[in-house]
Amino acid sequence: MNFVTFSTRYLLVFLNVIFWAEVAAEAQQPLPTPAVHAPKSDAVGELPPAHSLLHEPGSSAPKLVPPSTQLFSESIDTPYHSEYENNKPQYELWDAFPVAAYSSGTWLERGFWYAEADALILNRTYSRDSQVLGGQDIIQTPPLGTFKLIDRVLQIREGRPGADGGVRLTLGRFLFRDQENRDHAAEFTVSSAGDWSQQAASEAEDGKTLYSSPLTETEFDGATEMDYSYTSRFNSFELNYRLKNRMRKDQMVLKPDGDWYRRASPTLTTDYLIGLRYFDMAERFRWGASFGAGGTPAPTPPYVGSGEYLITTDNRLFGFQMGTGHALETGRWSLSALAKGGVFVNSTTGFQRMTYTPNRDDFGFSYPQSESEMSFLGEFALRGRWHLRPNLSLRAAYEMMLVTSVSIAPHQAHFSPVDSGFATTGESFFQGASFGLDGYW
Repeated sequence: MNFVTFSTRYLLVFLNVIFWAEVAAEAQQPLPTPAVHAPKSDAVGELPPAHSLLHEPGSSAPKLVPPSTQLFSESIDTPYHSEYENNKPQYELWDAFPVAAYSSGTWLERGFWYAEADALILNRTYSRDSQVLGGQDIIQTPPLGTFKLIDRVLQIREGRPGADGGVRLTLGRFLFRDQENRDHAAEFTVSSAGDWSQQAASEAEDGKTLYSSPLTETEFDGATEMDYSYTSRFNSFELNYRLKNRMRKDQMVLKPDGDWYRRASPTLTTDYLIGLRYFDMAERFRWGASFGAGGTPAPTPPYVGSGEYLITTDNRLFGFQMGTGHALETGRWSLSALAKGGVFVNSTTGFQRMTYTPNRDDFGFSYPQSESEMSFLGEFALRGRWHLRPNLSLRAAYEMMLVTSVSIAPHQAHFSPVDSGFATTGESFFQGASFGLDGYW
């Protein structure tokens, strides 16, 4: 399992290096000014098909014209004289300058391939309440009355372990554009995040000992010290088919000087997603105790040494997911809301091992566990994009993810020498931010 985790991260780091190298190479090219129009190409296969069809002078067959590579803005104050002159046989309008047959849809997100790279900062929550592992009793005496308090508590706190980083990379391939100006694409997404980790320790007062919790268990009762460590991480792999609307045709504005000017039409677009997903969430929980001499109450039977309780769980979710999103697209920026989710088959496994050093009355155990469960996995994101170039954008988002019906390692702690059940009713909630780039070529 460690091999899979490190291999995935090294692969993501390698692919991110390649992606950022391409971005740096692109950034070294000078930005064209709005007054510059790139020459048209005769090669139809260079770009995805545009909606604009222009006729070659002297030819009856329409020809696909790739879009301009100029930097796009909300309003481009460059008249379309050259477009008219290049296609004069098509537009015989008594020396008037017509509207050029272009659309913003051929300016933004243009290319056969696209890549998205994001850095993730996610906070993980898996329980609403703290889980007490052990502590020390204090007997309160008058004048307040006689009652028992718990001191030096060792617990896994709710709302922890907090935030950790991750990476996500998407590689997509444009397939075709349909008659309704929608792009069809296939994409592969891989993400890796964690390790989320918690650790704490507790030591009894001189001459005192700790007890273990739940209160019905006594294996670590009488310990002079206790500690725990808890880690969790996930990897995700997706193969999706995506359908997305493009922007409407540009507004062509005729100004008093007699020239036509091009302006983007803000568009509310919708996209749909359908595909397969594999999600792997693995956890490790270690609970240790040290037993010294002379503390009270003493362990029964008396014992001096150390014990270790190790629990691992692995949730492997596989299934079908669907998603949708809505975005407000403009020539320079976009704001979108995206959601996806599905019900997955969860083949969850676990392992428990209890050991003492030196041996304690021949007590110890180790056994595997397994269970099949139906789990829900859903994601939601609010994302903003700023177009540096027609094919390169900065992006940032607020994201959340919920995974239900999974095995949580600390929930399996029961000190049972035989398999007495495998709890798969836990859930993990992730929320945080992502920052990255997307590019088309």
